[in-house]
Amino acid sequence: MYMEAGGQHKGESTTFSALDEDDLQTVIVENKLGCDIFVKKVEHDVDTVDMLHHGDCVSVWIPPPRFSNRLNVADESREARYYVAVQILEAKGLSIIDDGNSHNFFCALRLVVDSQASEQQRLFPQSARTKCVKPIISRINNQDEGNVKWNELFIFEVPRKAPAKLEIEVTNLAAKAGKGDVVGALSFSVGHGANTLKKVASVRMFYQPYDAQNIRSYPFTRMGQQSNVEFMHESSLVVSTSYFERNTIANLQKELESDNTSDRDIGFWVGLDPGGEWESVRSLLPLTVGPKFLKKEYIGMEVVMKNGKKHVIFRGLVGVVNDSDVILNISTCHASSGHEPSLGTSSSNTVVEEVFQNQYYQPSSGWGNSWPDVHPDNPRHWSTRDFSSSSKDFFEPPLPPGWKWASGWSIEKFQHVDKEGWAYESDIKNLRWPPTSSKSSTKSASDVVRRRRWIRTRQPTSEQGVESLQSGVSTVHPGASTVLSWRSTSKDSEQHLQIRPSFDNSQPSYSWSHAVAVGSTYIFSKDQQLDPGCRPNSVTSNCSLKLNEIEKKDILLCCNPSSGSKQIWFSVGTDASVLNTELNTPVYDWRISINSPMKLENRLPCPAEFSILEKTKEGNGVERHRGIVSSRQSVHIYSVDIHKPLYLTLSVQNGWVMEKEPILVLDPALSNHVSSFWMVHRQSRRKTRSNYFA
Repeated sequence: MYMEAGGQHKGESTTFSALDEDDLQTVIVENKLGCDIFVKKVEHDVDTVDMLHHGDCVSVWIPPPRFSNRLNVADESREARYYVAVQILEAKGLSIIDDGNSHNFFCALRLVVDSQASEQQRLFPQSARTKCVKPIISRINNQDEGNVKWNELFIFEVPRKAPAKLEIEVTNLAAKAGKGDVVGALSFSVGHGANTLKKVASVRMFYQPYDAQNIRSYPFTRMGQQSNVEFMHESSLVVSTSYFERNTIANLQKELESDNTSDRDIGFWVGLDPGGEWESVRSLLPLTVGPKFLKKEYIGMEVVMKNGKKHVIFRGLVGVVNDSDVILNISTCHASSGHEPSLGTSSSNTVVEEVFQNQYYQPSSGWGNSWPDVHPDNPRHWSTRDFSSSSKDFFEPPLPPGWKWASGWSIEKFQHVDKEGWAYESDIKNLRWPPTSSKSSTKSASDVVRRRRWIRTRQPTSEQGVESLQSGVSTVHPGASTVLSWRSTSKDSEQHLQIRPSFDNSQPSYSWSHAVAVGSTYIFSKDQQLDPGCRPNSVTSNCSLKLNEIEKKDILLCCNPSSGSKQIWFSVGTDASVLNTELNTPVYDWRISINSPMKLENRLPCPAEFSILEKTKEGNGVERHRGIVSSRQSVHIYSVDIHKPLYLTLSVQNGWVMEKEPILVLDPALSNHVSSFWMVHRQSRRKTRSNYFA
């Protein structure tokens, strides 16, 4: 069953409460476990069970937390408080005068205490009003009469001994050109002794659909011009009233001493089987992450605030964070199977939609959204990839039936673009995507156009989305995170984590990652031989990321392209925070971070062009990456194997080059590396020393 947060159950009463209760609270329970769960809650003294699929949520009313009696000493001396619940149902036979104005009726309620002794409690003035409602007009005896239905509930505190009455006025707010006109008034006694009291612990426990025995019809009176009271026998107000006494928490606990004490402080229950064991959740919910025990396995229960409401999220205890700047596909597979490289990107059920933003440069005004009149045939501000469609205003691709948006619109920041995602060119028709030259990331004197790509992902809904989740494949954008399915991280799962980059069709697809043996110089996978320097018995334990045997370590993952020879590498680190159980048994909340194996940061005041060379086994240098890094910016490098010696060449804007190049920046076999180098100006031959930190 899927329920929107704050939604109503089928068959739930449509009565509106005029006052919010502070002694009960609503929480939203979310399921992010990757499997169905069941939530049991108590509503009107009846247990109800909701089934939540992955991604579903349900609204749950929970009672206030109860503490021991010694914490409520002050409450024990309090006397009980008395309330009247007034339900305004409808008004009948209201006179309708057609004066050219519309008709909108509302009820104004005011509690009036006739007399009050000095020793009685002081009550604040209490008043309320209903919403405005248009009447249902019918013609009876050549006169227009209106019936108005409100069906609203109001709760007033009444004095314990002093008499009180409730005054009600019905006003047509739209009459007299919007000034309003009182069309009827009445009053009746609501003080102590007016009716039988019910004892309840909270107002929410009292609330129930109105009882027919408590419904009464009161005739309206209308004030004449001479202050005489005129009874309007044909018009009346239908009201339901109930009286109740609310006990203090301490007194309520005394009355419940004979009851079972185990369920006093329970907000709701959660389980994997409606006929199996239930795990209770206390009504006291601090904003933190804690463990819960279901079927001999721990899960995470995270309590957060969203839009002023508490959300209780049930999730697995292994999360994956994308700290790189490329979109990643995350997969879990059994140790005995695994994904084949031939699958490409088609196994993911996530689709990326795109819209391109174009801007044009004019010397007088700078970058703008309008192209000069001399080129009216150029694409406008927003367009498709091939310029087949363009528009002045932003347009969103239509969402096909059976799909839902999985993310918002974001700027794709890939290679050869600046920090805001722009690529520069002299002619918009020549600016193909993705850009292939590092010069596209900076504006030259001849560049008058720039372009960037906006992306948004969509995924199937209902069963299609569940199947996608069960297959273990999901898409994680840069800076985003996802929680792995609880089943894939259980003790007997035997699941492994695999990743691969997610590119569009203009670039080759990549295979699922395989791990690199610790201590080995070369890649280990099922179709490659292990380097003799690495012991075979260390490969199985160190070269995989088995989800039921996670430990704190760093490993390297490599993805092979479907065409070409450019491999992509990822650095994967695991860390955990400790969640303590009631018996102080440590439970680990794991975080798997995926990043590039190398990151180059430029702290110079000007851009720099660089290249990274990798020394092969034969001793030759092969260029693995070339690019430009802006001042105070950084670039991720994925094409280098950090197990091998890496060299750097660098040239800075305005003619500064390295005196001796390339320099060794990383070699696993060496403990000491050069930390500085000389740079020379080509024309003046001046020298300056630059430092780098590895």
